Order: sequence, then C-alpha cells, then structure tokens
Amino acid sequence: MGRVLREVGIRMFNMQDADEATFRIGSYTLGGNTSLRFPWQQYIITEMKGWTLPGLPDIWEDFAGGDEGIILTIWNISWLHWLTRPTILPEGPLRSFLQTGRVKVWSYIPIDSVGPGGRVSREEGRTIQMCDRYVAYTGWGAKIIEATIESVQPKFREVKAPPVPKCYALPHGTDGSIFFKRDRQESRNTFTARLVREEKPYRLDPEAFLIGVNATNTPRKDWGLAFQTVSILERVGMKVGLLAHTNKLQDGAWDLIELHKAMGLYGRVIFTDRDFTDEEMSWWYAACDCTLGIGAGEGWGLPMSESLACGVPVLTVDYAGALEFVAKSNRIVADAWRYENMNLRPVSDPNKWAGRIIDLKDCPDKFQRNLDERLFWETGAWETWEKWLREGLK
Repeated sequence: MGRVLREVGIRMFNMQDADEATFRIGSYTLGGNTSLRFPWQQYIITEMKGWTLPGLPDIWEDFAGGDEGIILTIWNISWLHWLTRPTILPEGPLRSFLQTGRVKVWSYIPIDSVGPGGRVSREEGRTIQMCDRYVAYTGWGAKIIEATIESVQPKFREVKAPPVPKCYALPHGTDGSIFFKRDRQESRNTFTARLVREEKPYRLDPEAFLIGVNATNTPRKDWGLAFQTVSILERVGMKVGLLAHTNKLQDGAWDLIELHKAMGLYGRVIFTDRDFTDEEMSWWYAACDCTLGIGAGEGWGLPMSESLACGVPVLTVDYAGALEFVAKSNRIVADAWRYENMNLRPVSDPNKWAGRIIDLKDCPDKFQRNLDERLFWETGAWETWEKWLREGLK
C-alpha cells in the first residue's frame, strides 16, 4: 500500500490546471518514516483505537485548517467502517470532525478474496456504500463490490431499490523506466554480492533454473507451498535454485529458516530480507527464470506485475487480483478451498505447481512473459487514474 501512496501521490502532486496545482497533497500513514523524497506534508499515525484514528482532526487542522477536502483511502475496507459511518463512534472530537461534512471519503479498495454468494460481508458493503466515491483495484474486485452493494440495498415490496452504480477499477501501474527486461546472467552476477543470512556464500549455478518468490512473511503467503514445490523439483532431478525475498525471516507468520531446513533445502535457498530499491528489485526479478505468486488471494499483486514487466513469467493461483493481468497459461487452478473469516482461500497441490514449472522450462513459448502495455504508468495506467481523479472534481 505504501507503493500505491508513493506512485499515485507523486503523480497527483504534479497534476496542474492553468499552471496551478490541482491537488494539495498530504499523507497520513501507519508505520514508516517521513522522507524528503516526497514533496508533500507527511504525518505518521501514532495512535489507533480499534482501527480508528483519534488524531485525524488535529492532523487535518494542521494540514488544511478550515478548508474542505478529500480523504483518499487505500486501506482494506473492513478497517474503515468508522470513517464512512461516524455515528457508530462515541461522542468526541473524531466523530464531531467527521460529521461536519468538511471531508469527502474516496476509497481505492483492495478485494483479495470473496465470500458466499460472490460477495464480501454486508458490513463491508455498508461501508463501501457510504463512501462518497469508490473504485476497485481490479475488474474482479469491482464485480464483487457491485454484488455486495446489491445485497445490502433495502428491499421493500412498495419501493424499488435504486440501481447499483457501476464500480470501476484502477490499476497498480508499473514504472517501465525501472522494471524492464535485463540480461539474465548479468542480473545473477549483480545479486551474488548482495546475499544475506547465509553461513556459506551461495553461488548461483549458471545452469540452474532459478525460481523467485517475493512475498511478505504473513499467513496469507504460502511459503510452505513454495519450499515444497522446489523440494519436489529437486527429487525428480531438476537442477533448481530458489531466490526468496521477504521482510522477516523468522519473526513473522513463518519461521522460514526452520521451514526450508525441514524441506531439505538448507544451503540451497538464497534469502534476502532487507529493503531493496526498485532498481535493485528489477535486477532481482531479471535474475530469475520464473517467479511464483504464493499469495492465497491478492488485491493486485505487485511482485507479479513487476516480474512480467521484467520479462520473467510468473505462476500463481487462478484467483483474485491475478485474473487482471496474468494469462490463463500462467494460472494454476486450486485443488480445494478453505474459509478464512468467511472468505474463500485457495489450497494448492505443490505437485501441480512443480509440474507447471517443468512445463515452463521445457516449453517456455506456451507461457506469458510480458506485462500488458496499458499497465505501465507511461502508457496507460496514469491516464486512467487521472481521468477518474478529475471526474471527481467536477
């Protein structure tokens, strides 16, 4: 979500009408630090109560004084019920501020899973319904939002419910000046000196089929699937390596060090767990023969679109955000489904993933390995965003 703030915020900051800025930008974010790279006022969330932000009235006063304006959210909609329906809040400064009508709420909504009936919860539907404007990450998410709004419309025999507004989708754009095809061997050499957490330096075998996984260490990212897939490939005699980039190796949902040892992969996985620049990440993708999208549902899936932008095919489950830009040839149908908080999550057989990787190695031309030009900021993505933003000002 921080990437969305950066990419969209900078472009909004540079929008102009008659030589004047279209938007005055400020950001209010959870975690991280302020940065001189962002040419706008930046505030850090220091207090939260049940996902509410008690400091919001003071932040708005410092940023905009008595001016009216817009709060553009990029959070999960389940965290925002208080923002669009302030009457559920206790009496106090936050409720009073939101009830003044000084701010409009626009929401950029990630939908990474779906519940019964092709919808998310009615609570989330009511929250979306009360937004002044809303838009989805993907077309798949937009259809779910429309179905959810339909389900919460009042239904009376005497009164016909108003038609459900069409929900549009705005892409997570990719910077084509950074993420592009690079020489595979040069990319591998570039990363050799940047490895971490290895007792013995691991050198990439130039003949190895290198698989990349770029994912956070959270329950929704199936690291067990990734390690087991690689283990299966090794057992059938494929010369393979795994490049694993994450935020935490042992303090997240998975203990990745112990897990890869248990899978018999000790010493054959290259872990990187520090922040890389976008340029460094583009070298990382380009070093791989393919990448795996191991999320059990993504709102978008930036590592997948960035991999394709670098000319590296990605394999992922046939679900959620991947449907927007990953071709059917690269999507793997789930073998089963589980419910997580009333939303469906896919369960995959690692043997099927291993078989698809072998197919990719043997018949690379059958698989997608490029990102649609319309999803780069320079050739379509920002044009779509700018149109939506300007329409809201009319």
